[in-house]
Amino acid sequence: MKAKNYKRLKSLITVKQTIHKEKYIESLNRNTASLIFKARTRILPLNNNIGAQSIVCPLCSTGIDDEMHMFSECLNTESLRTKFNIQTHEEIFSTNTTTDRLGQIATFIKEAFMLRK
Repeated sequence: MKAKNYKRLKSLITVKQTIHKEKYIESLNRNTASLIFKARTRILPLNNNIGAQSIVCPLCSTGIDDEMHMFSECLNTESLRTKFNIQTHEEIFSTNTTTDRLGQIATFIKEAFMLRK
């Protein structure tokens, strides 16, 4: 039994040593990295993600409350998209984005959520 557990431990250590953060994530502060990660993995607290009774956008009441709508379509976040020069939601999911731009995107996400309150 000890040998089997030792083999599992060695496998776990090997896997952990091969997993590395992407370079751009290492250069971001924790809050910014967290927002970018949540947006990219679609775990932001939006109605469509949390299993709410209604998945309608609380800002415009016309679209589905998800990342694509919030970052590309919602009329009430349009002024923020213009302010931060965000054309589509695809830019937020791109890994070719500079660290400075990711900071701007994270600020956009924070401000968009402040509109929801």
